[in-house]
Amino acid sequence: VPDLAKALSETRRVCSSGGCFVFNVWAAPDRNPMWDVLTKGLHPHIEPVHQPKLQGMSKIGPRLADPALVLQLTSEAGFVRHAHSVVVTKVTDTGSLTRGFVHGTPMTSMFPNEEVKVAALRDTEAAFGLHVDTEAIVHIVWV
Repeated sequence: VPDLAKALSETRRVCSSGGCFVFNVWAAPDRNPMWDVLTKGLHPHIEPVHQPKLQGMSKIGPRLADPALVLQLTSEAGFVRHAHSVVVTKVTDTGSLTRGFVHGTPMTSMFPNEEVKVAALRDTEAAFGLHVDTEAIVHIVWV
């Protein structure tokens, strides 16, 4: 989301009075090894023209891991209350994690063909194993 303030303002606009908006984000890379799986594991397989986008992904999401920034942005957008919770979990299948990103996000267009996607998934799982601890932050904001 290139313009977080605009996105949150639009979200607030469509929320009913008394309603809430719940969203989660991955923790920052220094607290979440999952970013290594995605950026270092998949990076060699992505077309060079798209590599800056992949590196940028690890900067955009974690911005919203900062509760103070979310409080500021959501307050400016018109939300009246904010709560957050840190959730620590374990990804028990890095293959599923990477398949989700490779096939279920805009990342899919970064690979030149299906064979390269398969190689990226195989190599990532081989490099990182099956289990990766992850941390996410759940935000709840009220109208």
